[in-house]
Amino acid sequence: MVMDGVTFIPGRRLQQRGAETIILPLSWGGMFSAGEVPLSGATIPAIPAYDTAVTVYPLCTTQTGTGTSTDIWWTIVILPSIYLAAIDLTLMMDGIYLLTGDAVLVAATLDLEAFPYDSVNGDFSNTDINATAAQALATAFATESFTLTGTNLTAGQPILLRFTSVINITSAGAAGTGRNGFNFPRLSFSGKE
Repeated sequence: MVMDGVTFIPGRRLQQRGAETIILPLSWGGMFSAGEVPLSGATIPAIPAYDTAVTVYPLCTTQTGTGTSTDIWWTIVILPSIYLAAIDLTLMMDGIYLLTGDAVLVAATLDLEAFPYDSVNGDFSNTDINATAAQALATAFATESFTLTGTNLTAGQPILLRFTSVINITSAGAAGTGRNGFNFPRLSFSGKE
């Protein structure tokens, strides 16, 4: 992926004086299918189809005509060996919404839930460690940030991430379209020097 003339490789990390940033791979939803249960008592929804109409954004939610569309994407990140235990993390993703035709925005949001792996029970905890409310998107790319509470987290621990994208529009002619687009997911934290 290229951003501001710099090539980033998913899964690689960027380092700057004790702070670490990991670029998350865009293999969304590849690990789970509809009906599988990686969380205690939760069911994975069907994976949304890739929206080829907006090739710029690896993740996209589309609504045509008055109504609401919701897409959910899942991925897993494993905290690297340089992660300092119990330190809060920041998950960031660039987001935008676009309107075409006579579409009028009601709401465009991105939400995150984060479930750490529980090695005692052998599954992902059903306790969400994200402390940030859903983020409202704008008409220009902006970084949406979520704080993950680091209490009880350790290096090497997997975290299941669940992103929820919602676009709600009205369209008098029923042909207006609203899209949420997302790119460049990354996780930032304090690391060992």
